[in-house]
Amino acid sequence: MQRTTRQIFQPQNSPSLARALRRAVTALCILLLASPVAGCEKAKERAKQKAKDKAKDEAQMAVDKTVDRAEMGVMAAEDKVRQKLSKEEREKFKKKMKEKAAEADKKIDELRVKIKKSGKEAREKMQPTLDKLQTERKKLGKELDKLSDTSSDKWNEGKAKVKKLVDGLDGTLDRALDKAGAAAMTAK
Repeated sequence: MQRTTRQIFQPQNSPSLARALRRAVTALCILLLASPVAGCEKAKERAKQKAKDKAKDEAQMAVDKTVDRAEMGVMAAEDKVRQKLSKEEREKFKKKMKEKAAEADKKIDELRVKIKKSGKEAREKMQPTLDKLQTERKKLGKELDKLSDTSSDKWNEGKAKVKKLVDGLDGTLDRALDKAGAAAMTAK
């Protein structure tokens, strides 16, 4: 014989036990019905949090991208300024070296005159120095021409070479002029 639910949960001798069982079953049913709803709330919270995190990440990426673009713009502007300054510095240096080369030409001419005024022995002694100075001056002119076409990578190298040539030429010219002056005085 099958028993009904009511018969199962209605003990004959204890009405309070039956009430307690009904309450427990009712609570269990409510709990079972509420669990999916509670799970839905947690899922909604997780979805909200994921959406917030995604929006936050996208916003951060957009900010990073904008900052990167701004930094690149600043770097490009700095490069332009550097190039302009570099070009001005280059022109200023080349002008200064050309002036020094012109001074060297004047000193070479002055040396040539002093050598002509000195005696034969002094002329023979000073002529190789004059030839060497003229060769160095030609070399300086070629290096100055090369410097005009030099890339920015090689600029400092070329600049140092020209500076060294100018300094060497000046020193040699001053010594040669002193010797030629002394030789010219002895010839008189």
